[in-house]
Amino acid sequence: MNKDSPSSLDYPPDHSLVYPIDYPPMPLRKLSLQEIGISEHQKISILPLNPDKIVRTTPLMNNENFMPSTDSKSMEPILIVRGIKKSYPDGRVNALKGVSFSVQRGEFLSIMGPSGSGKSTLLNLLGTLDRPDEGEIFIGNESLKSAKSFDRFRALHIGFVFQSFFLLPTLTAIENIQIPMFEGRYKNARERLQKAENLLESVGMMHRRNHRPNQLSVGERQRIALARSLANDPILLLADEPTGNLDSHTAEDILDLLMQIRKDRALTIVMVTHSAEVAHRADRLIVLRDGLLEEETILVHPNDGQTDLPPTTTK
Repeated sequence: MNKDSPSSLDYPPDHSLVYPIDYPPMPLRKLSLQEIGISEHQKISILPLNPDKIVRTTPLMNNENFMPSTDSKSMEPILIVRGIKKSYPDGRVNALKGVSFSVQRGEFLSIMGPSGSGKSTLLNLLGTLDRPDEGEIFIGNESLKSAKSFDRFRALHIGFVFQSFFLLPTLTAIENIQIPMFEGRYKNARERLQKAENLLESVGMMHRRNHRPNQLSVGERQRIALARSLANDPILLLADEPTGNLDSHTAEDILDLLMQIRKDRALTIVMVTHSAEVAHRADRLIVLRDGLLEEETILVHPNDGQTDLPPTTTK
């Protein structure tokens, strides 16, 4: 440790503990029917779970070549997934059978599906923790096939938030936040400390900077984990059940914080969740089943402004 900066890390901890290999302000505008590829006759409903959101659902008919239509002049894909397939072990389990979709810069996409649908496999592939057998993934206009080092690419461009936090128990909050920086842009101990302090401030945890994980509540641990995920200013944030270990009140607080961070940073978020209520905080929801995209739902917030959508009906 640096004696002059007792909360800075001068050396990285064991790298295997940083990213467990076995677990893996640009405003959004409302889209026209033509842009989101929804025709007049398709289903329109308001989910009773969240009456403030209008939901449009599009069956995808298990089409591995499906790609949502976009307006190239106003929308920029930050993530493109094309026909990815993944099987294991030895090809006997087909986890993904040809999945294609894109995510725009600043968009919040949620992914749902039953157990065994391929959600975790998909998230591992997006996070460069595994490679697809077939297909291609582009992140920030770069194909992962051309990435020289997945570890380096992951450290520079992708942030992770996990259900179980994965904070190192022997390090304080501010030290945990600095861990990804050793493979990122911040080489100087003073720069790392300053960055960590700024992130702690942004998640409202400066007063807990010197506390270890066992001295924090589960909600506080997730706030620290969220700050850590932003350590290298990622262009893509992957969240795996980020509220799964939280009570409903704390989960709502974490989601509010996540939405604020996304707004402040124009951050793109892809989140896997089993909770329909959590999923409906996103802009768009896709449903996986048996390794295929089964459904896409556009989630519109009427209170955010006028839309080009026609009047809706309720059920």
